[in-house]
Parts: sequence; structure tokens; C-alpha cells
Amino acid sequence: MPGPVRPVRAKSAEDVSEAETLRRLSRMERFNRWLWSKIEPWIGQEVLEIGCGLGNFTPFFSGCKRVVGIDPSEEHLREFRQRHPQLGAVELHPLDAGDPRLVELGAERFDTVVCLNVLEHVEHHEQALRSFHRLLRPGGHLALLVPAFPALFGTLDLNGPHYRRYTRRGLRELLERHSFELVRMQYFNLFGIPGWWFCGKILRRPILPAGGLGLYERLMPLFRRIEDWSGPPVGLSIIAIARKPV
Repeated sequence: MPGPVRPVRAKSAEDVSEAETLRRLSRMERFNRWLWSKIEPWIGQEVLEIGCGLGNFTPFFSGCKRVVGIDPSEEHLREFRQRHPQLGAVELHPLDAGDPRLVELGAERFDTVVCLNVLEHVEHHEQALRSFHRLLRPGGHLALLVPAFPALFGTLDLNGPHYRRYTRRGLRELLERHSFELVRMQYFNLFGIPGWWFCGKILRRPILPAGGLGLYERLMPLFRRIEDWSGPPVGLSIIAIARKPV
């Protein structure tokens, strides 16, 4: 099973907004290219992006035939349009991944569902996975990125807000329980663990500092080279590629 569900507190006026977190992450271009390299082989032509936010990752799908993005924040979707006028063909819908109405987008209409750092935000993640399965065509793929190790749950997660962090075993069981076939699973971002632990468990910060993210981005080529060569035994996140059976 996934790690234990933690209560999520309401954000105070002092908390940095989720949109500001997304803006900081939008500058992580090397990191995003690295993540893209991990999921690209399974991306088809008709893509549903879950939690598209400000469009930090959506440009990678620009060569696809059809791209649909959902996000629960209409503010995020407005900023998406402002930031990416070249992505005018992308269909955007103000929906939460756990909303049962997600299936109204149409059964078996997509060959790929991409859900990166979103499932942990969804209280009813089992409902979300049922919807993903229904929306995928037989043989289609789900590309999933989730935070690993419940022991790392701290203020960064709480302010996310995140409901949980996952284990490999729990995530595998969750996907299989919802009729997905696991194609690939691996840890990702080994070198992100110390910073997340220090900021979230020791300093108890509500958001990753911009300076720290900038340093990490500069060191990304080295981190990527080491991790791609060695295959990390652990990581801050888990990448899972799952398939809807034919």
C-alpha cells in the first residue's frame, strides 16, 4: 500500500502560493529535459496531461497530434495561456484528477496519460486511476511520477499540499489493483533527497528555496550523468510506466 495518508492543513497567509512553486520549477529546464528523456519512449500521439499547471512540461508534447491538459486551478490555466501562446491548440479543462467527471472527456480517447508530481495531491487517488484507465485506449500507457519514501514527508509535502508519499511496492500494488500492467518502475532523482530532507524535515520550510533550485539546476548535468550511468538504488521520486492491457 502507499504510505500513510497525512492530514493537510490549510495554507496561511505567510505560505508561498502553489503558483510561485510552479514558477520556480519552470526555470528547471535541464531537470525537465532529463525527466522527459525517461518517459519519451512511451508517449503517443493523443496525450492527456494531468495537472498541467502553468505549462512547465507541456511544450514537450508539441509534436503530438492532440494534447489535452487538466488542472483544478483556473488561475493556473489562465497563466498557462499567457506563458505559452504558441500552445494555443492545447485543450485545457478546469478539472481535478480525482473528479469523477474527468471521464466525461471520453472513454478510450487517449493513447497516453501523463501524471507527473500530481497523484500525491489527489485525496481520492484510486478514483483518479480508475478514470485514467477508462480514458486510455487498450495498449495505451500511463506515465507516472510520484514522491518516494513516506519517511521523507515534511513541511514541503504538507504545504504542497501532499496527501502521501509512495513506496515501490505500494505503487505497484495500486496500479495492478486498477488493472494496469507495470512496464517499468525506477527510482529517480537520487541527489534531490538531501535537499528535500534538509529543507522539509530540519529547516521545516514551506517551499524549496529559489537559490537551492538554481544551484541544483546548474549541477544537473553531473547528477544526470552519474544517475543514468549507475541506476539509483533510491531516489526522491518513483517513475512508473504502466499499460492498459489490450
